[in-house]
Amino acid sequence: MANIEIRTFDYHKNSDDSWALPFDYHCLYILENGKEAYVGETKDVRRRSKEHGKAGDVCYGHAFTRISV
Repeated sequence: MANIEIRTFDYHKNSDDSWALPFDYHCLYILENGKEAYVGETKDVRRRSKEHGKAGDVCYGHAFTRISV
């Protein structure tokens, strides 16, 4: 059985600089705001979180405030 570690961080523009990610490999992440959630998977959480802030992305316009990795 694998050890699983989940960390939650504030999610807003440029907040990824302060994230102390426990690892640097393929993972699942959850963006949420207490009412809505988006579950994704990626090899690069920082890059993918920036893509979510761009017009045309499925998460663009949602007021997500936290990311759990």
